[in-house]
Amino acid sequence: MNQGDFSSSINLRRDIVETFNDVKDGFLERVRALLDDQALTDSCDPPIGENPFDF
Repeated sequence: MNQGDFSSSINLRRDIVETFNDVKDGFLERVRALLDDQALTDSCDPPIGENPFDF
């Protein structure tokens, strides 16, 4: 393996790691948004075991 191959191999690995981190960050943002949406929905739900239509 010559120096050029080694350098391009390192650059390729760096690109793969950066792409993985971008995908991971995007996934975590989506999960956080879904959890935030779920928390808002849960706060509007009646307590478990209570009938919301029982006046």
